[in-house]
Amino acid sequence: MPDQENAIKFERFIFDLLPLAKNAVVVEVDAFNHHAVLKNATGSNSPESVKQDMSALLRQVGAVVLEGSPIEISPLVADSPEEVAEKIEKGQVFEQTTYLR
Repeated sequence: MPDQENAIKFERFIFDLLPLAKNAVVVEVDAFNHHAVLKNATGSNSPESVKQDMSALLRQVGAVVLEGSPIEISPLVADSPEEVAEKIEKGQVFEQTTYLR
C-alpha cells in the first residue's frame, strides 16, 4: 500500500470524442432520473453514491429498499422511473443485493 497517492486520473468528455466517431447520436434525458455519475473511488460520484441513487429511485416508485441492500438496475430493464415502476410491484421489498436485469 502506498504512503501517498501514486496515480493520475484521466478523463474524457463526450465532446472530446465526437470528432473521432463515424456516426454520433445525441439523446437528451433528465440527468437526475437517468444518470448516476461514477468517477471517484470514495465520496461523491463513487460506487457507494451510485448505489444510494439506485435505491432512492426504487423508493421513489414505491419499493422498500432495506439499508445495506445494494441495487443495480440494468439500462436494458428500464430507462426512466416510470419504466422501473412498471417492472416492480408497489411495496416490493429489496432486502439483499439485487441486480434488476
